[in-house]
Amino acid sequence: MDRQLLLLRQKVTNILAGDKANLRFLEQALLMQYMTRDYLNLLVSEQNTEITNTSQMQLKAQANRFHQRMTAFNNELGDHPHAMVPVKQANAAWSFIHSSFERFPERKIPDLIVRYGKRIVRRLSSVQRML
Repeated sequence: MDRQLLLLRQKVTNILAGDKANLRFLEQALLMQYMTRDYLNLLVSEQNTEITNTSQMQLKAQANRFHQRMTAFNNELGDHPHAMVPVKQANAAWSFIHSSFERFPERKIPDLIVRYGKRIVRRLSSVQRML
């Protein structure tokens, strides 16, 4: 996962500044990678300190931001014949794990988060290549 995160981050930094339309899909994929990593880090961390509570709140804020962007992509690309397919697939995977981010400490399903997180990253990366 860390390797994929580094590759995505490198891709985002290598894209030209004028190519903002393609960059936002990679940024969204990168955000999913960060969320997956943070989710797993919080599972490993067994401390109930202020730092852990802050990290949980940050994870939930990232999940809300990710959800808003996915909704915007869905609305924006609704009439695009090819790009809409992977966006819908990514959105379906996101809707499956979204509640787990919202109810994090109570509901822990790391295997599904990792599996569907990777699927979302692949779908969003494919949209970036299409446009």
